[in-house]
Amino acid sequence: MDKWIQRGLDIWRVHREKLMYLIFGGLTTVVNYAVYFACTRALAQTELAANVVAWIAAVLFAFVTNKLWVFESKAKGGAAVLRELGAFAAARVLSLLLEMGILFVFVTMWKLWDLPVKLGANVLVVVMNYFASKWFIFKGKGENKEEKTMGETQNKTIYDLMHRRSYRAFQPTALKQEELATIVECALHAPSARNEQPWHVTVIRSKQVIDGISAAMADVMRASGDEGAVSRANDPNFSSFHHAPCVIMLSGPEDARFRVSDCGGMAQTVALAAQAMGIGSVIVASMLPVFQGPAAAQLMERLQIPAGYVPTLTVALGYPACDEPSAPERKADTVTYID
Repeated sequence: MDKWIQRGLDIWRVHREKLMYLIFGGLTTVVNYAVYFACTRALAQTELAANVVAWIAAVLFAFVTNKLWVFESKAKGGAAVLRELGAFAAARVLSLLLEMGILFVFVTMWKLWDLPVKLGANVLVVVMNYFASKWFIFKGKGENKEEKTMGETQNKTIYDLMHRRSYRAFQPTALKQEELATIVECALHAPSARNEQPWHVTVIRSKQVIDGISAAMADVMRASGDEGAVSRANDPNFSSFHHAPCVIMLSGPEDARFRVSDCGGMAQTVALAAQAMGIGSVIVASMLPVFQGPAAAQLMERLQIPAGYVPTLTVALGYPACDEPSAPERKADTVTYID
């Protein structure tokens, strides 16, 4: 039972926005359908007139729920909210015209039963409205206008620094070679103590090797005795790298004093380079016990890690298969200025 609950929570975390939209989209359809039914049956209005009334009720319901809970728009102030409402209503006008056209053709002209035609038209409209809301109306989700303007037109670097996220769901599509080469080149320009550049970079694109490291990590987790770790390891969908198609492993000399900080700086550089190209990333260190266990020698040989070097960090890379993860509020009490 716990496994299925966890699976459900993972699906919710990855696809929260789409699921919320489907939920409220379904409720919007219920509102639309209920008002239409009341107007045509109780108030004896024509189908087209009832459809306009139902549309107004559904638009108001959908705007409030989409803004607050689906796309979590941060637009504030009367002018900003009115702009969103105007754009939202304009998109719905287009969908209304489409819906009325469907009703006119199938009900008024062809004399089909109006209720199933109305339901089918609503489903089509819900899908169209999702993309309009996501791409055009509430595209500034979680951002205010000034922040988005800064990111897109003034300083792309600052924008990418502020908007890098850890993705844990990736498409299986392999990264383009030129994109991967650019990320590696950026990584090699990362800072290092005394400019010693002590690292070794291993780019892993073999699914067999990536899955092999995950399998070895699952064995370590099962042997740990930790109930949560054992449950995760036994999940058929378990992957240390969240099924990313590419993993960059950073190793350094075992006796290097600044190995961890040097590899950490390089890992951040990899993640930021990926962010700049629209590629998802997540820095992973949890697989390190694998390289201290019985599978270590075989894996080190397979990965061609130089003698005396130890894996320190990995970065999983891939095209995101989920919406941009939301970021927790930054802690405000962690900075001290000494003047």
